[in-house]
Amino acid sequence: HAGYLAELAGTTDTVSLGVVGSPAKNYELGATWSYLKDNNAYQLNLASGLPLVGGALPDVSYRLTSLNLYAKRTLEKNASLRVDLVHRRAEMNDWAWGYNGVPYTYSDGSTVAQQANQNVTYLGVSYVYWLK
Repeated sequence: HAGYLAELAGTTDTVSLGVVGSPAKNYELGATWSYLKDNNAYQLNLASGLPLVGGALPDVSYRLTSLNLYAKRTLEKNASLRVDLVHRRAEMNDWAWGYNGVPYTYSDGSTVAQQANQNVTYLGVSYVYWLK
């Protein structure tokens, strides 16, 4: 029985840009764009320092791009109406859910899979009222 050494490396990079403005009295508009990139690398070696047969596990990556837009109108000193539109795109590559197009299979033959690229769009309307 030989031990192994795991060299794990994870990096996350993010960037975000936003702007808010008031084109007219009682109106506010805003937008935010953000991007996240997450990478995890797995290198496995035998305790003796020799490479593990089969090499390293595949890297796992995750990307998220998000665009948030909103418009807000002040109705009274203590009331406002806001509309939000959010669009997100996620891309992932995680061998725990399957590798090279082959889904993970349990011992009973059932499988589990995850869609690698996902998009979602949300539209919300909110009314805010502050008690005086």
